[in-house]
Amino acid sequence: MQRIELPALRPLEALTLALRRLYEQYGYAPYSMTHMEEYAFYMENRNFLDQPEIAVFSDLDGRLMALKPDVTLSIARSIPPGGAELRRLYYAENVFRPSAQAGGFRELSQMGLECIGPVTEYAAAEVAFLAERSLAATGRDYALELSHLDLLGALLEELAPPPGALAALRACVKQKNAHDLAQLAGEAGLSAAGTERLLALVSAPGTVDGALRAARRAAGDNAAMRRAADALDRLCGALESAHTRIEFSIVSDTAYYNGVALRGYVEGAPMPVLRGGEYGKLLARLGKGAQRAIGFALYLGELARCLPEPEPDGGGTLLLYDAADAPAHVRAAAARLVAEGARVTALTEAPPGARFARVVRLEREEEVPC
Repeated sequence: MQRIELPALRPLEALTLALRRLYEQYGYAPYSMTHMEEYAFYMENRNFLDQPEIAVFSDLDGRLMALKPDVTLSIARSIPPGGAELRRLYYAENVFRPSAQAGGFRELSQMGLECIGPVTEYAAAEVAFLAERSLAATGRDYALELSHLDLLGALLEELAPPPGALAALRACVKQKNAHDLAQLAGEAGLSAAGTERLLALVSAPGTVDGALRAARRAAGDNAAMRRAADALDRLCGALESAHTRIEFSIVSDTAYYNGVALRGYVEGAPMPVLRGGEYGKLLARLGKGAQRAIGFALYLGELARCLPEPEPDGGGTLLLYDAADAPAHVRAAAARLVAEGARVTALTEAPPGARFARVVRLEREEEVPC
């Protein structure tokens, strides 16, 4: 069997194979699942979804089923309670999300990994490292943003704004809107000192050292915030990457993230192509006990838009044959060219406008001018 060379693949195909190899080199095993789950499962856990709308249908037995809207939720469901074993899993799956542009649901391709169980500090750093390496594998300039959700969570818990103000305050942090944040904090009755601590997170520089100084200034005597800042410091130290930034505006829109949060960008893609973080709250909600879990997902559709596509037919060989030629004769000629390393398209005539590096006629087996 001939070995498939990565240069012969489209960029997204080559990236997918490279990521599979990367994840397996670090002990992650492939995980596959069905395209559907029982609708009741997602209804019970819809607070953990980015978007509550779900594509639903009835199976042949009349049961309500849902097209899978989330991979992490399905993997977490399959994990046995207790967490005695560390599970490293990676996947390449499609999910179905609502789309205003499509007027319904669209199918999204994801590739990612999950580390679940007795997750050590190293294991969490390894996930962040693999996220950074995944972005680097695209061949584009990239940035990995890190945060720790307990920083904002512990600060808001300490400041105790009215429940009705929490969502608006979090939205201002997410948008890095310091002006509205200060105004909303005042209207919520927060002290001037408390408001300044919130603003310190919003206005923190993205550099690792600068952001950590801002986090410790905002933490003050808050032990939970100081622990979160220290954990983030050690994580960034383990990565040692010039492409790593700290961004406290990462605010989870779902209920299952806690602790470290990840977000990745590549050149040419306006939206994040990677999202992830810790989600121990989800495991607890599903009755899996006090386990840790961390993972991320790459959005392959977003990546496909910014990866270069090869010139169509630009590097291939056109084998021209006559319709009356024996199939065995044509196949043998094509096989000889493939054995030489060529990428062969066998046709009876050249397609209009197509470009090939070589054109070979079967009857003479000689090259003709392109």
